[in-house]
Amino acid sequence: MRSGGKSKYHFWPVGRGLMLLFGLLASHPVVAFSDSVWTTEILGKPTEIAVKKEPAMEFFYRTYTLSSEELEKRSRAIAVKTASDAIRRAHVRINGPLTFIFQDLERMSDDAITANIGFPISGSGNHVDKYQQQRQPEFKCLSLELEEQVEDEEAVWTALYLTAIENGLTVSGQSRTLIKMRFGGYNIEYQLGIQ
Repeated sequence: MRSGGKSKYHFWPVGRGLMLLFGLLASHPVVAFSDSVWTTEILGKPTEIAVKKEPAMEFFYRTYTLSSEELEKRSRAIAVKTASDAIRRAHVRINGPLTFIFQDLERMSDDAITANIGFPISGSGNHVDKYQQQRQPEFKCLSLELEEQVEDEEAVWTALYLTAIENGLTVSGQSRTLIKMRFGGYNIEYQLGIQ
């Protein structure tokens, strides 16, 4: 990860239309939390980091490689198009939050961030050009959830990596960001994969 400067990517504020669209979707599946919880400070606020396991999922997604600026500008449009294509063209049911899956995020530059962007789904549906459907195995991770967007997302990822290192945990290489809709806004959950 680079130190200082702008974050690798910055997520967009959610507009009413997108909130209404995602408000109609099913909620995120229940996950199991372990007894391992740490408290850290993010932007002056105490924040919990917990070990958790995400259940296996069928994932409907498209792979993008964009600069951090492009990712910031296009994330909302990508989310709306992906949700629409999943429902209308693939004929699958979305059953979880907008998910960004990264492999080796810490090695990516701001000029080329590669992410699989999509949604957990149920059903196999139709093939849709440029999209893939793939079963993602159970995902063990360090999780940090925030109720607001942060300017310095690099601080969030640094807190997750430091927690892993300080507690002797091995990082798996995969990380995820989940955008979870809630009444009146959204939560952003950052997940750092561990073995």
